[in-house]
Parts: sequence; structure tokens; C-alpha cells
Amino acid sequence: MDPGGPRVSQEIARTKPSRPCVEILLGLVTDRMLAGEAPRVLDFGAGRGADVRFLRSIGVQAKAYDPIHGPPKIPGGLFDLVSLIYVLNVVPRAERPQIMRQVAAKTAPGGLVLVAVRPADEVTRQAEASGWPVVEPGGYLPTGSTYQGAIPRAELVALGTAAGLRVVSLRSPAKMTAALFAKPAAR
Repeated sequence: MDPGGPRVSQEIARTKPSRPCVEILLGLVTDRMLAGEAPRVLDFGAGRGADVRFLRSIGVQAKAYDPIHGPPKIPGGLFDLVSLIYVLNVVPRAERPQIMRQVAAKTAPGGLVLVAVRPADEVTRQAEASGWPVVEPGGYLPTGSTYQGAIPRAELVALGTAAGLRVVSLRSPAKMTAALFAKPAAR
């Protein structure tokens, strides 16, 4: 997500919070709130902000960053929870490590990062069935110039660990691969 470079809007326009937000992030936020914390949440690649609006509606301190829809500048400070939901699928492979480093840099020591992507096999099946042109290994350009990348679970884990994060869990419920990473606590 190069704020200085041209980028085609690639998010799915939605008014309701994403499935990963409701099924995973909400539980992480609730756990912290029940423990008496007031978690600070950053939705990195927030699109039009449906997840942030939902989190704010339940009293969560949530901020958004999206280079297309704004705010175009990454908010200052560190966050207890950072979500990166369906972002890595829409950026070319070469940009993913930098995005993960940016996410890790915005995560407070001891904080968590939720990364959700479309499963690689689903992206590949759709690409083959639809005849999407291949633009890089595992990267496709469907009609309308919306890049779609197939990200295997091993690549997702490697991206997180290369950014200095530790894998807490990796799961694949229907139509989603979700990785939860932790940033090591300061010593």
C-alpha cells in the first residue's frame, strides 16, 4: 500500500462489518474489555471503514487507515490490536512484506495482529474458472483491474514471522484463512 503510488480501489463495498471482524476480532476485543482493559484497535487497510464504525458503536477505541479511502496517513501511536482483513489478497506479492512490517511497527509490545485472507485454493479456483490473467505466480488480474493474490498459509506465517511477530493461531474456517500473531512484549 504505497500511499504515494497510484492504486485502484480494490475493496468490497460493504456497510456491515466483515466476517473476520465479527467472528474473531470482536472476541479478542471483548476478552480485553472483560479483563478491564480499553484496547486500542487499528484497522489497517480499512476500506470504507465498516469494521471501525462497528467497533466504535460498541465503545472500542478504533482508528482506521486506508491509502485509498482515508485517512491516508497511518495514525500515530501504538495499538493493542491491529487488523489486516482481506488486504494482502489485493496487493502484489512484493508489497506484502512492507505492509506486514508497517503493521508490526504499529502494534504495541504484547499486542495482537489479526490477518485474514481469502484461502489460496479459493482464489486459484476462481481465477482458473474465470480465466483471469496471471500477472505473477499466484497473482491474477480479474476484469476491472482488481488484483487477487493467492496466499498459502505458509506464506502468511512467513510474512508475520519476518516482521518480528509470533504465530499464536492459524485457522481456516469457510472462505477465510486467519492468522493471529503476537508482538513480543518489551523486556
